[in-house]
Amino acid sequence: MQQFFRTLILLAVFCGVSKAQEDSATTTGIVLASILPAGIVGGALYQNYSTWWKTSEHSAFHFSNDPPYAYHNDKLGHAFFSTFSADLIRRGYLLAGVNSKTATWLGSGSALLAQTLVEIEDGFHSGTDYFGFSLGDEIGDILGASLPLLQEYFPYLRNFKYKMSIFPSEAYNAGVYKNIIDDNESQTFWVSANIHSITNESRIPSWLHLAVGYGVENLPSAAFLPQRQRKTPTSLLFLGLDFNFSGLPIHGKVWEVVAEMLDHFHLPLPAIQIGPKIKACIR
Repeated sequence: MQQFFRTLILLAVFCGVSKAQEDSATTTGIVLASILPAGIVGGALYQNYSTWWKTSEHSAFHFSNDPPYAYHNDKLGHAFFSTFSADLIRRGYLLAGVNSKTATWLGSGSALLAQTLVEIEDGFHSGTDYFGFSLGDEIGDILGASLPLLQEYFPYLRNFKYKMSIFPSEAYNAGVYKNIIDDNESQTFWVSANIHSITNESRIPSWLHLAVGYGVENLPSAAFLPQRQRKTPTSLLFLGLDFNFSGLPIHGKVWEVVAEMLDHFHLPLPAIQIGPKIKACIR
């Protein structure tokens, strides 16, 4: 299985080099850009190995029953990682001189490859309900990796961004999780809309967006906390403002790249929780 992973990683890099050379980009630039997908694929595999696989039970390949232990927030996380990785790889190839469509396909394909390899390896482990190849996770991976492609071919969709915000939850502050990335309650996922561009209203600054977010609380993974007893896991819906770095009046190639990456993240800002009850919060 490890040899299979190594072969696929090398294949991804080779395909990136050979395909991109058709666009007359420099060989050195293409090789350097191809380090990104190779690193992301390898990093995803190593992170899951060190966190989950090395201490789990091995088994024959099987599918997960996909329990809703995170009330589907984990699926949104899969979609976010795929989108962010695809855009990061795409940007690397653009800087190397590859045309936009080719760079986007390379980015989306590499991101989906990384996530799919993780799902395949999950299929060979057991011991918990969430081990096994998860069709739900893979759908999230596909949707996330497809977003940059949809935005490439349908420019209007660039008015919308898929973002993640992180704000420490009660469970994380209580020490339930060593890594905040493992805490679904600390993560909120947002669809952010560029109101300035959509409405053509010049009085609305282009750096100010409106966003709808989804989060969760009281998940079973932290049910042993005294303050969690008899509490019901809940899905949360938010409405809030969002800050768009690309809309700032700052120019330059370096800033353009930095702003594009920062725009995948929603800054913790005052928001209104609109479901299941209305209240002000920071998310």
